[in-house]
Amino acid sequence: MTSHSADLPRPDVAVVGLGRPFTWLAGGWRDLWRRPAASLFYGLAVALCGGAILLTTARLPYLFTAAVSGFLLVAPLLATGLYDLSRGYERGEPVSLGESMQAWRRKPAAAGPVGGADHDPDGNRLRHGAGRPRRRLALARARQLARLSRSRTLIPSRP
Repeated sequence: MTSHSADLPRPDVAVVGLGRPFTWLAGGWRDLWRRPAASLFYGLAVALCGGAILLTTARLPYLFTAAVSGFLLVAPLLATGLYDLSRGYERGEPVSLGESMQAWRRKPAAAGPVGGADHDPDGNRLRHGAGRPRRRLALARARQLARLSRSRTLIPSRP
């Protein structure tokens, strides 16, 4: 049996040490105590949204799964202001709850791939076609996988 994945280029993957998540948690804890009201506001907003979903769909299991899935997509958007506060702390900039609530407007990339498809991670607008090489590579990989799936069986059959 030959490996079809050997034909595809391997992506670069960052190696994260086992203790690194604890560093992130410690940073979050420090951020919480720099501006407790702002941090707790965002925590409360996300908790209330989750609670509203639970109360609304608790007796409707067919809607509950869809609502929770949607919440998993929307919750990071709700937290963009919290990310903005943290970024301001790291850079030593003055931060406020009001300004952090407008973060998604100042930096559309903070809204994720839906809101910032034409912006880099710093919120700068990309010039037309700047994302094409990556898109072309993704399309080439998808075409290659499609050809492999049509030409060969990906799951070997038993004799």
